[in-house]
Order: sequence, then C-alpha cells, then structure tokens
Amino acid sequence: MLNNLMSTHPFTKSVQYTAYILLGCLLVGRILMRPVAKGKLVATAQSIEVHRPKSDIKGLFKSRGYTYLVIGLCLVCLGVFAPSFYLQIFASEKGVEEGLTSYTVAIINAASTIGKYHLHSLGSVHY
Repeated sequence: MLNNLMSTHPFTKSVQYTAYILLGCLLVGRILMRPVAKGKLVATAQSIEVHRPKSDIKGLFKSRGYTYLVIGLCLVCLGVFAPSFYLQIFASEKGVEEGLTSYTVAIINAASTIGKYHLHSLGSVHY
C-alpha cells in the first residue's frame, strides 16, 4: 500500500495516510473488544461487581529476568524485521525490476512458510 501511495504522493504524505488507515483499523479493533471478567465476583442486592487484583507494573521491571527478556526480544525483533525493510531498496540498487522489488517481501514470506510447515512435518516423520 505504501509503495502505491508513494507513486502518486510525496513520501511524508504517503506515510501519514498509511498511519491514518492503520489508526482507523486499530480503533475498530479496540471498539469491538470487550474485557473478560476475571477476578472475584461479589454479588450485592443491587448489582454484581468484579474485584480484580491490582497489577504491579513497577514490580515487573524490578525483576532482572523479565527486564533482560524484554530487552532481548526487542533486539531479536530488530534483527529479524529490520533487514526486510531494506530488502526492496537493496534489490532496486542491484538492478532488479521495479515490479519485482515490490514483491520481494512476499516472496520471502512464502519461502519461510514452506520452511516452517513443510520441513517441520518432515522432521516429525523421520524422528
């Protein structure tokens, strides 16, 4: 979508339009979600109330293991996803056709799907 917008609009406006579309999708998802009543139900004569335990956010970050886990997962996401952002630029610099460069991420996703599902089933059969 961003590539198609960039062909008719400047880069800054294309990114803004994409962000607005994503914001609209997120708002629709947020409106459709309902909280699950977890906790202790207390019934009174007038109504039923749910008493939920308070969450301790500061306590999570005081735990060293959790903090290292969050930092490590952020670094893993950067290492996995950052190269795919520059794949189209790299392909266009190496002389690949413009029509094909827009599909490079989709081609890699299709190849990884084959590796995830089909090779996994081969491993299950032989071991």
